[in-house]
Amino acid sequence: MILNEEKLDEKVRKLPHRLQDRAKAIFKAKQFQKDWRHEDSDHGLWENRDFILEAIEMDPSALQFASWDLQDDPVVVLAALRKTGHALQWASSGLRADKDLVLEAVRMFGEALAYASVGLRADKRLVLEAVTRRGGMLEYASEELRADKEVVHEAVVQHGPALRYASSTLRADADIVLAAVKN
Repeated sequence: MILNEEKLDEKVRKLPHRLQDRAKAIFKAKQFQKDWRHEDSDHGLWENRDFILEAIEMDPSALQFASWDLQDDPVVVLAALRKTGHALQWASSGLRADKDLVLEAVRMFGEALAYASVGLRADKRLVLEAVTRRGGMLEYASEELRADKEVVHEAVVQHGPALRYASSTLRADADIVLAAVKN
């Protein structure tokens, strides 16, 4: 997300006064594709929970620059996940394996499954939640679930082309193929 100058000023005014100049500089740097994590950057800012929460409010991808501790903070991660399921990719590995957090993310945005731990991609309930919202997320399901008729059926009903991610057996199943063709 690239913010124009006017929108940036509007968002930055919501920050505490002491953080406004830094926030402007940081978001302008992003606009020009600069690396916020190089050795000269101000890491203290990325360890400030209030700043990160405000930054996430403006742009959820700010989570990727947060300190490791904040990437492991469920409140911070959920703030980003409420904006986009893609934010799960910047959460700690522990949170990407947290079934409750990932389930909440998948319920908001099916694409969050793509960033869930390998173990959770084998969880039928979680995968069903994802594929009923975004059938193409079948791609990220475990091999076992890509061979599960119920899971694949839900995926192809939501998005017919998801059939390509099903097991070879289910790609030849008449009921599944028919459901895919209808969608």
